[in-house]
Amino acid sequence: MRDTIAQVVGAAAPIFDTPIRHLESAAVDARRHGRLVHELEDAVSEDRSARLAALRAGEKPGEGLFVSNATSLANDYQDFTRELLKRIAEARKQGDPRMSPERQAPQRASLEGAFSGKDRGQALSGLLTPKAPQPADAATPAPSEPVPVKPSAEPKQAKPATTPKKAATPVSQSVDNETIVNVGIYLEPDLLERLTAIRKERDTTYADLLVEAFDAVDVESLTEHFAGTTAPSLVPGQMPRAVKVKRSGSGIQRQFRLTVAQRDYLDAIADKVGAPSRSALAATVLAKHVDRT
Repeated sequence: MRDTIAQVVGAAAPIFDTPIRHLESAAVDARRHGRLVHELEDAVSEDRSARLAALRAGEKPGEGLFVSNATSLANDYQDFTRELLKRIAEARKQGDPRMSPERQAPQRASLEGAFSGKDRGQALSGLLTPKAPQPADAATPAPSEPVPVKPSAEPKQAKPATTPKKAATPVSQSVDNETIVNVGIYLEPDLLERLTAIRKERDTTYADLLVEAFDAVDVESLTEHFAGTTAPSLVPGQMPRAVKVKRSGSGIQRQFRLTVAQRDYLDAIADKVGAPSRSALAATVLAKHVDRT
């Protein structure tokens, strides 16, 4: 694999040796809570303490983190950062023109402060020494006083009317219907567990199971299931009433690799039966199908 990449990119970009493991639970938590990986490392212990405190008090724990241990993943990013800084330092010593001051963005005095918690930043201390301040350029002469321009006595000609721009073409029309896209579907833990078992037993994919479910479930019957989940149309002169949306919980997100045509089909059926989202529609169809099998 490394040889193949080297043949493609050549010397245009370096190839790093540090691997970064895939941890989907940490990726989901980072997006949901807006945290970096080393911040999740500290948040895991806080989340565990909050769960235990709620259980001791006889209360239901709140929605917390999916990841139970982010230390190893944080170590991977720290190791990669260390390797990256070493490569930069070596390139500077070798006089790489790409590392010239003119081509570099302003840098912080130290990267150690960017990594908080458990003295993690000390491992990166000293890898990239601050650059010496460059001497200031000669003082730029003040601009001369602007010369006032005498307005022309001739009236300005009116600008010709511009042709209105055409509306942008939707992305779905510029992409082939067979193009594969990732569609996030939120599934309840028990449903996800059953789907995972079926997928492994049949050696199939989530997308194939979704197609099978739509073939087996009467789509028209879903209109009654989703009744009341969308807001009614506004009536002039009347204040709209609040609508209680049926929710199945936060669920766990799984990426379904669907074609553009399949994704558009989900959106069309969701609008037809009144589903609040394509995710809610897909999860409902899968649940009904699994219950029958």
